[in-house]
Amino acid sequence: MGSLFTVLGDDLNALVTFDREEQKMYMIPIAITDSGTPPMTGTSTLTVEIGDVNDNAMKEGHSSIFVYNYKGEAPDTKIGRVFVDDPDDWDLADKIFLWKNGVQHNNFSLDHDTGMITMLQGTSDGFFLLMFTVSCLMLCCLVKKVITFVII
Repeated sequence: MGSLFTVLGDDLNALVTFDREEQKMYMIPIAITDSGTPPMTGTSTLTVEIGDVNDNAMKEGHSSIFVYNYKGEAPDTKIGRVFVDDPDDWDLADKIFLWKNGVQHNNFSLDHDTGMITMLQGTSDGFFLLMFTVSCLMLCCLVKKVITFVII
């Protein structure tokens, strides 16, 4: 593979078109040499993260979460995010996470902006089936249902 970047003056320029779904990040080694005698060289790494447009449809997802709640005494605890199968992982801010049919579970809360699921204090041992819908602010996105199993 040839060079992907070039330096022109103070600017780093891309020589190719990138696709975030193919590779999200590039590590670029940078060597810096001083003008001393003898010259000394140090290296550093520049990390370039590729942005993207929402060009893939999300798909329904499911996940399982296992939580160890010692003696049932855990305070409100973030246990994970609602999972939706979406190669465009750059677009979290465009997504809206909701309880399916607007019915919230008594033992869990949901952050509608981030999809973070929180187990509420006082939740006892058991198996819980949590159901969500995920939609996005863009017109091209359709609502997807998501199922999460939680074992405490």
